Amino acid sequence: MPATPFPFDAVIFDLDGTLVATDRFWSAAARAGARRAFGELGLERELPTAREWMSIVGLPLDVGFAGLFADLDEQARGRVMAACVEEEENALRAGGAALIPGATEALATLAERGVKLGIASNCGQAYLDLMLADLGLARWID
Repeated sequence: MPATPFPFDAVIFDLDGTLVATDRFWSAAARAGARRAFGELGLERELPTAREWMSIVGLPLDVGFAGLFADLDEQARGRVMAACVEEEENALRAGGAALIPGATEALATLAERGVKLGIASNCGQAYLDLMLADLGLARWID
């Protein structure tokens, strides 16, 4: 029996939390980066919780860090953000990224039905390229 026609020609997915299980690497990487930056800056401050770290996923990083670290000056906040990004990149290079359960099956099914697939994200190009390559997303994205 033929599949029911799909009502759309294309589907655009968000990346973090929709296709990529960001919670598997971001909070731990961000904590490590913030801890390192606080040490370098001579700051004694409580680290954000995992829930607080995850609350900034999807925001431009500078906006998220401004909310989490409103008490820090711009230079210190920038250093903390840079250290967190460095730790995230280390985690990703070490294979810390994973797809959300079911993402592979959903993408494969849509692609088999001839639906064009895309990603819309405010992440940086290097992060997107890493996800496309390392998680195998590139094979489905038009």
